[in-house]
Amino acid sequence: MKEERIVQRMITRDRRGLGEIIKQLQASYESVPVARGFIINKALRIWRVNNQGRTWEQEIAFTMKNFDNDGNVERANGEVMQHIQENNEEGFWTALKVTTALVNEVQRGVPHYPYKSGADRNVYGETEKGIPSTVTTAWHAARLREKLQQQKVWKYKGDNSSYKGYMIGVAADSNNRLYAAFSGQNEPRTAGRDQNFTRIAQMQQLRVFNTQFTVLEDFRNKVATVQQATLSKHRDSDNHEYDVVEDISQAGAEKGRAALASCAGAKLAGVVPVMMTEVFVAPDDSTVTIKDQIGRDRRYNNRSESVPSCLNCQFMIPYIQDKKSIGAIPVGELEAEEVHRTVTSAVSHLRDRQEVNNLDVAPIIEAVVRKFPGGHQREYGEEIREHVLEIVDANIRAFNELFLKDPDEAVRQAPLEMGRKILRTEKERKEFMQVVNEKRREEKERKKKEHRQKEPEKSKKAVPTPTATKKVTSRDKMNKKKSHRKDVPQPARSIPLFPVAMVAVVIIAAIIAVIIRSFA
Repeated sequence: MKEERIVQRMITRDRRGLGEIIKQLQASYESVPVARGFIINKALRIWRVNNQGRTWEQEIAFTMKNFDNDGNVERANGEVMQHIQENNEEGFWTALKVTTALVNEVQRGVPHYPYKSGADRNVYGETEKGIPSTVTTAWHAARLREKLQQQKVWKYKGDNSSYKGYMIGVAADSNNRLYAAFSGQNEPRTAGRDQNFTRIAQMQQLRVFNTQFTVLEDFRNKVATVQQATLSKHRDSDNHEYDVVEDISQAGAEKGRAALASCAGAKLAGVVPVMMTEVFVAPDDSTVTIKDQIGRDRRYNNRSESVPSCLNCQFMIPYIQDKKSIGAIPVGELEAEEVHRTVTSAVSHLRDRQEVNNLDVAPIIEAVVRKFPGGHQREYGEEIREHVLEIVDANIRAFNELFLKDPDEAVRQAPLEMGRKILRTEKERKEFMQVVNEKRREEKERKKKEHRQKEPEKSKKAVPTPTATKKVTSRDKMNKKKSHRKDVPQPARSIPLFPVAMVAVVIIAAIIAVIIRSFA
């Protein structure tokens, strides 16, 4: 059926596929503590929502960027994200269903024009679609153009007497393989022929696809079915004549210039791309001109992010795709590869988490201390150690909190190189020492204050507090003395020793005298 060959968009795959991916991821993170929301977010970046191979995240972004929906898709997807954050799984599945229906309604019946932004002419018919330019192909196209212009790879004439710019394209197929092509027959090269388009593109990991599709007679019939265009003859500056598409909706409105199927976009249509970006490569400020949907000339130079395909390619690309068999896009294989990578990262996350939580702080402290001169190391060593421990603990706590929500981001910010970041500059170290000195001064003042408060308390304890407030008179004092003499035992009065001794001497002398007379 013809519909099977159309590059499908919208969200067409069964949501049960998403549920299966969530189960697989949850099993892989069984030994790693992560939030359920992280698992679901990861699954949305893996789940392919259509046969074109686009993920939910890509399809939402594509719809918001390319379709007028008054912000409804963004708000609906915001509901999906909010339920994930709140761990409201029932609400998540309901919001997912609502957003899916909204995206499909917004895109249904709207022709995709990757070439003329906002074109109101449906040159593809009701069922055929164009090919969108995406962030991926735009980035690779810009990088390839930069390398080509740096190397001065131009379209030279055989004798190098002149050169000019050219168009290039980068496309991705349903298996995410990237291809590159240039416009025209002669390959762009350097003047010395040491570099050319193919070599530089291959260095950027791009496959060069330069096969020009053979235009069959039925292409004339296809163009004729669109009443706005026809085939006409064109003669270029080298006097070559060939068929081009001409817009006949208005007299001379627009006419192709290159030979049919010779453009970069037409060549890349042969790989049946699902996304493609074309840009202009030039050595100067020359431009290419393409009319917009209302017939105004639009100029694009070698700095333009993308260039709409010419009038020829607007008919040629869908014609070539219609001749090619797109076949079944192996979205299941793509999802399986992504799940396998996620399972591998889960093991790595567990190892990274263990490494952070078992972090050896001693080398970090030593690395920070060594940033100070020897004298300062001795003077501030203890404070430095405490400062480092405080920062390490805070970083590990923050790591574990973030790890629950998003292990990928937590691992990217893992605090494994803190030794280089703590007190890194001379200014930071001076400020640190000033803070330490200020804290020391405040501590010293605090101790002095405490000491002053304790001194009066000691003196109060040494002096007894009076028990009565009655005024003490002199009579009271005298009575107190008398009572004291009565209460306290008085010592016995002593006899003076000198008179006693004199009496004893007299008595002894009298006795001696009596004895002497008795002998006489």
